[in-house]
Amino acid sequence: MPSAKHSFQLLRPQIINGMRYIYNIDILHPYMTENPDEIGKFVDHLELDVPLNNSEKVLKKMKSIVLPNSEILFRESLFDECQKLGEVFKLVSFLGMFITKMDSCRNPKRERDSFDIYLAFLSDGIDVNKIETMAEGDSRIKDSLENFKTHLNEDSETFDKNVRYFCNSIEDSPANFILNKLNG
Repeated sequence: MPSAKHSFQLLRPQIINGMRYIYNIDILHPYMTENPDEIGKFVDHLELDVPLNNSEKVLKKMKSIVLPNSEILFRESLFDECQKLGEVFKLVSFLGMFITKMDSCRNPKRERDSFDIYLAFLSDGIDVNKIETMAEGDSRIKDSLENFKTHLNEDSETFDKNVRYFCNSIEDSPANFILNKLNG
């Protein structure tokens, strides 16, 4: 079934233990494309043998989404191994999630990213020393981290509002909480 957000995103329903779940997998790439036919955030990767509906003549293409800091997920192996019902799979770690969302949380359409980051810090899922070490060796991470700290300092009201949208019982400033963790 197609996604309402992007026509190339396909969602798959799956029944698990009697519950219906809808899955979407985003394929990421770390850099904007230089191909003039694919300018922007998305790159064609794979033509699927699936038309969106019976009236379409063109097959759907699987595209990847640019996520500038995604390369480091693989370089630093920022995954946690999980096991569910005997199946082992890897999920992006809290630190990996933070790295990929510290830029996007400033986007007005990505309010949930602020909440995800706050939860990761609240649960002590972010190794501040490791992020600082990675920033020393990677200028993209360093710039993103500095811009994130600036955002928390200069626009803490927006960050706090975004976090509280998902949990309105938070009284203290989530932005200040994270800044205190980052500045140790």
